[in-house]
Parts: sequence; structure tokens; C-alpha cells
Amino acid sequence: MADGDGERVGRVIGLREIGEAEQGLHHALDLILGGVSGAADRGLDLLRGIGGAPDGSLSGREDHDAPRLPDASIDPPKPQGRADASVPLVKLAVARSGDKGNHSNIGVIARHPDYLPWIAEALTPQVIVDWMGHLLDPVHGRVERWYLPGSHSLNFLLENALGGGGIASLRIDPQGKAFAQQLLEIPIAVPQHIADQLA
Repeated sequence: MADGDGERVGRVIGLREIGEAEQGLHHALDLILGGVSGAADRGLDLLRGIGGAPDGSLSGREDHDAPRLPDASIDPPKPQGRADASVPLVKLAVARSGDKGNHSNIGVIARHPDYLPWIAEALTPQVIVDWMGHLLDPVHGRVERWYLPGSHSLNFLLENALGGGGIASLRIDPQGKAFAQQLLEIPIAVPQHIADQLA
């Protein structure tokens, strides 16, 4: 992938998410703006101007010019240098978690783009299994990881980690809302200069 493609792919992902909202937003903008003639269309033009249209194209560009999502997963950037210190993940990232049925989802967003390579190097699926193993189903539990280009973030899916999930679970946290807080305590190896900046 060429430099800058990650940002473009991230924009395409975002546009696919906003497409449905834009279709419903037209009526909402009319109501919010008091039925001002053409206000909704100007609002939608503004949305298109910041990055896209409902069909997934970018700012009126023809569909064939729009960047495509890659066929294979994209690997996060590799760290440069030597890790000779350690800091808790909470100093490098923010995180949020929640449920998807019986599965838990944990999003980890680097506080600075320079931190992402170190976070990604440390947080492999196997490391997450070891750290969060007390929550995973011993037979069907597993962890998948995705890198979200352009957002300096990783997403983890902990399959079969909620004891049935929602009202079916007898756990204290049946929706996995505290999983991110547990993960933020994990130590991450970083260069000494990053550790010194965060001290």
C-alpha cells in the first residue's frame, strides 16, 4: 500500500457507514433548519464536501476513481528502534469495549500515531488470549484482531467471552463494558524516550 492510502481507505470505510445516515439526515436537516428552502440540500452538500456521497464515492468523484478496500487485511506499521522500557497501555491509548451477542469487542486507539506500532507489536491475538483468557470460553473462545488504517487503531473481537451475553449471562459484566479497562493495564514495551515523555 502506498503512503496515504491508509487515510483514503479509512475515509471509504467511514463513508460506507454514513451512507444510511445521510439518507435519513435529509429530512432531519429540514426539521432542524426550520424548513429553510434548500437547507437540507446544502447540508448534504457539506457532508459530501468533507468526504463523500451515499454511493461511497469521494466528493463527487466517479466510482472508478474511488479507493477500494483491500482484498486482504492490512498489517499495522512495524516499530522502528529498540524497546527498552515498559509503560501501561493506558498511557499510550484509549479503549472502549462492549458486547456483540456472546462476543466482546475492544477498540484501542493510539493517543499519538507514533505509539501505534509499539501497541500493535505488543497486542497480538495470542497476547490478548493470555491476558483475557479468564473470560474466554475454554473450548470456543478465540481472539481476532483488525488494524483500522487511517485511525491509528486496532479492533479486537473476543469470541464467546461473555458467558452467553446480555441477560443469558450470570457474569457481573455480561456486556463486556469493563473489558477495555482490564486491557488498558497491560504493559507495552516501548523505547526509553517514549517512556520518558509519558512519565
